[in-house]
Amino acid sequence: MSDRQSTVRPDGILGSVLVTGSPRYVPRGQWSPLYAVIVTFVITFAAVVAGAVVAYFILPALVGSSPSDFAEQHEHIAGLVALAFVVAAILVLTWLAAGLLGDRPREVLQLDAPLPAAVDVIAAIAGYTLLYSALVTIRYALDPTALIAEYNKDNEYYLAALREIYWPVVILLLLGIVVGGETLFEGFLLSGFAKLRWGFWGMAVTTGAALSAATATTVAGAVQELVIVLYAYWLTWRSGRIWLAIICELWGSALLFVIMAAVAWT
Repeated sequence: MSDRQSTVRPDGILGSVLVTGSPRYVPRGQWSPLYAVIVTFVITFAAVVAGAVVAYFILPALVGSSPSDFAEQHEHIAGLVALAFVVAAILVLTWLAAGLLGDRPREVLQLDAPLPAAVDVIAAIAGYTLLYSALVTIRYALDPTALIAEYNKDNEYYLAALREIYWPVVILLLLGIVVGGETLFEGFLLSGFAKLRWGFWGMAVTTGAALSAATATTVAGAVQELVIVLYAYWLTWRSGRIWLAIICELWGSALLFVIMAAVAWT
């Protein structure tokens, strides 16, 4: 009877794995931290090269254009095609790498069961929305002009695609970027890195700092990116799977798409 009672979770948000019990994340798979880092770099490099080759060499050849002319005349299309192949290559290569040593890819990538309960999804999305809204509100209050300018610059390709009625491509890319990024970093790379004593949060801070440096154009934007990344890792740390991080990032991408559509179509 006591065993059964110990598995019963309280009702509501207070019953979520995010606030009850111990953190559930346990790294799985045979990849050591060093080799996981090396393979992640290889996957990223190979995916970028594949995207560039397809978008700037193969595609121009198929339409009978030179690479330079195609890139100049169809800049946004080339960029979207390159990004699409980068995302696809990352997903495929990450899955293959996760099973390379004989492990089950879904287990290594923390994509196996159990799926998150509804209360966990609601709690995670609520936390993400409140955190993101607070960060954007503070930034807007401090410097609205800089925030809007950074938003337009960071989402140039997406905005251009939406204006040219390529919105299905934008939706697919946003979905792919989220799933590919979470699978590679919080799934594969973390499976090796978290085996170090300081590995989980060291990995979280490192990834957040790297993404901030690569994508943000202002200090405020970098801080916002870092906080959101740390929240995603916290979800994985608490729940033991990357499902909640993926769901919240998809929710964030949906909000981003709505904002971009409003900007592009008005």
